[in-house]
Amino acid sequence: MPAHSSPTVKRRRLAAELRSYRDRAGLTIDEVAQRLEWSTAKISRIENARVSVLPRDVKFLLGVYGVEENGEEWEALLALTRESRQKGWWHAYGDAIPDLRVGVRARSSADRRLRTRRHAGHDAHGQRRGDRKTRGGADGQAGTADRTRCT
Repeated sequence: MPAHSSPTVKRRRLAAELRSYRDRAGLTIDEVAQRLEWSTAKISRIENARVSVLPRDVKFLLGVYGVEENGEEWEALLALTRESRQKGWWHAYGDAIPDLRVGVRARSSADRRLRTRRHAGHDAHGQRRGDRKTRGGADGQAGTADRTRCT
């Protein structure tokens, strides 16, 4: 595996390796959960790379799967575990990237206000329906310019 791959890729690889070891040991998620007194959800999240896993937890799993302690496979998987827990290179640039969620929140808030106004009898411009002033009068027809308010 290239040294420059992301922690996410390494976490997925670790998850696949752990699932493979469990399959080779002939164990189900339920059996592993029972032996370690963990929830089946925890093991499932680890094997599906949904969560970052601690080296201690990987040691427990490898022990249950019958992997030789301090052997070559053991050490390689623990190294992969540690690498998968590191932050990606992009975290160093967190201050340089604007938080785009702020604009999304503001936009969604404005949309919500607009929907509320429309629902409460306002038009798309925020004015109450039937109260809009027009140059041409209530119907907007030419020749009735003396009317300034709709009825």
